[in-house]
Amino acid sequence: MVTKRTYLLIVTLLLILTAMVTGCDSNRNQLIRGFFYTQTPIPPTATPTLVPTQTPTPMPTPPPEYRITRGEYLLQIGDYDQSAHVFNATLDENPAEPIRAAAIHGLALIDYKKQDYESCQNRLIDGLNEISADESRMELWFLMADCTRELGLAEEEINALTEYMKLNPNTQLKDEIYERIGDASYKIGSYETARDAYLEVTNEKSVNAVSSVWMKIADSYIGLKDQTSAIQTWLTVYEQTTDNAQKARVDYLLAQTYLDLDSPDQAYARFQDAVNNYPQSYDSYASLLALINAAQPVNEYQRGLINYYRGQYALASEAFYRLMDNDPLHDGSAWYFIGVCDMYLANYEKAIESFNNLINRFPENQYYADAWDEKSYISWYYLGNFGTGAQTLLDYVKKHPDQPSAPKFLYMAGRILERGDRLTDAANQWERLIDEYPLYEQSQEALFQAALARYRAKSYDSALASFNRLLLVSSIPGDIARAHYWIAKVYEKLGSNADAQKNYQLAAEDSPTDFYTERAKDVLANREPFEFANAYDLKVDLVQARAVADQWIRLTFSLDDSVRLDQPEELLQDASYLKANELWRNGYFSRALNEFENLRIKYNDDAINSYRLLNRMIDLGAWRPAVYTSRQILTLAGLKEDIRTLEAPNYFNLIRYGTWYNEIVESVSADFNIHPFILYGLMRQESMYDPWIASHAGAQGLMQIMPATAKELAEKLKWPTDYTEADLLRAVVAVTFSGSFLSTQRSYFSNNDVYMLASYNGGAGNTTGWIDLAGGDIDLFIELIRFEETRIYIRHVYEFARMYERFYSIPN
Repeated sequence: MVTKRTYLLIVTLLLILTAMVTGCDSNRNQLIRGFFYTQTPIPPTATPTLVPTQTPTPMPTPPPEYRITRGEYLLQIGDYDQSAHVFNATLDENPAEPIRAAAIHGLALIDYKKQDYESCQNRLIDGLNEISADESRMELWFLMADCTRELGLAEEEINALTEYMKLNPNTQLKDEIYERIGDASYKIGSYETARDAYLEVTNEKSVNAVSSVWMKIADSYIGLKDQTSAIQTWLTVYEQTTDNAQKARVDYLLAQTYLDLDSPDQAYARFQDAVNNYPQSYDSYASLLALINAAQPVNEYQRGLINYYRGQYALASEAFYRLMDNDPLHDGSAWYFIGVCDMYLANYEKAIESFNNLINRFPENQYYADAWDEKSYISWYYLGNFGTGAQTLLDYVKKHPDQPSAPKFLYMAGRILERGDRLTDAANQWERLIDEYPLYEQSQEALFQAALARYRAKSYDSALASFNRLLLVSSIPGDIARAHYWIAKVYEKLGSNADAQKNYQLAAEDSPTDFYTERAKDVLANREPFEFANAYDLKVDLVQARAVADQWIRLTFSLDDSVRLDQPEELLQDASYLKANELWRNGYFSRALNEFENLRIKYNDDAINSYRLLNRMIDLGAWRPAVYTSRQILTLAGLKEDIRTLEAPNYFNLIRYGTWYNEIVESVSADFNIHPFILYGLMRQESMYDPWIASHAGAQGLMQIMPATAKELAEKLKWPTDYTEADLLRAVVAVTFSGSFLSTQRSYFSNNDVYMLASYNGGAGNTTGWIDLAGGDIDLFIELIRFEETRIYIRHVYEFARMYERFYSIPN
């Protein structure tokens, strides 16, 4: 047995040798692996000898278990045709019942994903008639419930869910199942059954935690003609929920019920409560209409707010004017909303007049600073008067230098002047921040912007002074690298190549793995920004890498041999862990990922259970939470800086920068001439390898493509057949679409990868405008991108792609 003392000796040797070894990280990882494995020595390379060509030995048929694993993997990445082929081939071999059930489930799940619900149902009916073992029938019944729900067969859905619970009485999805039984029962008019099912969900939970279920319980009471119980339920929800929209909904439903009970006074009181307290909710708008139709008086200010939030700006203004006519002592807030309404209606001069009314007459109003802001915005954005827009904000700063909005307005004034091409004036205002508001969070950024503006104005000596000042106030390695990098660029403009090289070298050492350090390395190597090694190998052996990581975990966290790392152990006692696995087995991949993410956070300070959780997620293919868990473990080990993570066994970094979907990526890379490191960098930035993710903006899938763009790409590629928006959640489709779109943008922008990525994230039209601003300087282009998200996007994709090169390139 290897003792802890021996481990310490090994690590000491490792540290010494790591310090000695330079070059590719794959070499370093082989070195680490060597200490934990006794391998057969590799003999010297022999002189090649010609041998006769032999007939290759036929490969044996893969075992059924392998086929199932392969089929499930292909299903997860969305390659339905290949997955179905593997499952059918498995069934052709007449395997044992558990294997047969898994293949049937896989084929039915493909039908479900392809929205062929009748085929899904028929396949499951045949499977359930064929499979006898309870443990093999569970997932078939759950999928049957999903198929029948999509087909609108409520009774069949209830039956399927009931059968699933009989076979799996300890299911962690019990609440969800009961709620679905309630929904299906309500749909067919079985209100009592629905109510009872919903009540099962509420057991031992606060009303606020399951308020939406209590709302369904109230609906069930209405279905049972028990209005008294419905009213009591709604009042309980109103008192305990923290959701204002739900409170407004309760008000509206109570009011309608009181009207049905011929109690108009109580109804109007609930309508008034919604109108006066929750103006942003749609139910408040419905309540307002009900009051108006009933000729009931309403608060004009609240009426204006409700119309404003519904986008009915003319009606909103009319209400605010009525308020001011009827209430000479109003506080002035109406002027702010009238101004905003006029702005949205393109009545710009009237809007400015309204904001001036608030500014001049109501300096204590809560919207006072906002009125200055909106007035400035109209001037520079809508009317093109950049000087006036900036001066408005500067006047505020002069008048109210101690107000919280002052430093923000000063920064904004500099930005407006820069947009108006008044670069020296912009620099002057930005430089004020570091002197007048040194504690403002953007003061250092303002100094950088000032230096950049002077650089663009060709005032290189002034730019150099500002960048040097920035260097003095910078403390974060990435900021120091940025300062050195731009100092080097200024020296180039001044013709001082030696000073430029010196500062590029400093930048290249300041913050390893960060954008400006990597860019400096590019310059020193005379390399384009997204120029990568053409020799690479995306295949990894995570099994062997995990064995090395096991030993490192034991040593780093001082574990004795009795601690098992290859089993979930206490995770099996965690209901959330069991739920995540059950969701995954039933094909609810996205929800399972979210559950695993919650588990990751729960075990944030527990390295051992985090490691066990990590290994389980890798076995399943739950990449997104696995990446964060891997980083979490390294942080717990004291490796907080990214460069220090390279000291750990590569298992963790091969997860953080995983080559998941490598078959797809290599194929798309070859088809569209996009380097795989760029595809992976983009994938990591867009979705963290999650093929089922969707953004608030509407982008979907692994490569975050907008549905409208995806539809155009499907028409262009004439693939996949019968394309629907759901296909965006298939990794094979997402990566292919991404490769096609990137290729088009790359061609349009003369094979420039930086412009290609800017267009991918920020749009081709915007990118063209940013190119014009930068005058051919790629570094300046990145800094001048108007969307912060796109600037960060390009930097991150670049950093990630360089990390992929670090781990997967083959050294010369």
